[in-house]
Amino acid sequence: MGTGWEVPARVINSLINGPGFYVGRLLPIPVLHGLNASLSYDADTILGIALFWFLIGLSTDRRRNKQSIERQRPICAGVLFTFGMLVCGVFGIAGTVGTFSRNYEVWRTVAWHPLSTSDTMYLGFLVWLLVLSGYFARKALIAAQVSLIRQRDRRRL
Repeated sequence: MGTGWEVPARVINSLINGPGFYVGRLLPIPVLHGLNASLSYDADTILGIALFWFLIGLSTDRRRNKQSIERQRPICAGVLFTFGMLVCGVFGIAGTVGTFSRNYEVWRTVAWHPLSTSDTMYLGFLVWLLVLSGYFARKALIAAQVSLIRQRDRRRL
């Protein structure tokens, strides 16, 4: 068992890289022991972080080229983004309410030692989930608008 304290660099890493920091641990990736030991046993997070930022970059590139998924396939994108919004929103709100409403010590620990506790990492993850929920809600609304405009244009023909 550890001391319950985290290294500030690891806390900042989890805050910046959001869900990618945690997704890498869910993927069963064989990592060489020497590489894992030299990375403080966090080598499994690298793939999740790379995947997270790749998806953000892909979204930015597609939007810049006017090839975003909500413009090409608005109904499928609307369903996908609505699902993402619901999942991120439910887990973000449930995690925030469930953890931080019944345990005052969490808030106290985060306030006194913001870069030294895993509670800060968990709070950062919940904030990322809520931000992603808002992002997916916006994308779902754009997909719905595109779908309605296409239906209106079809009726005119």
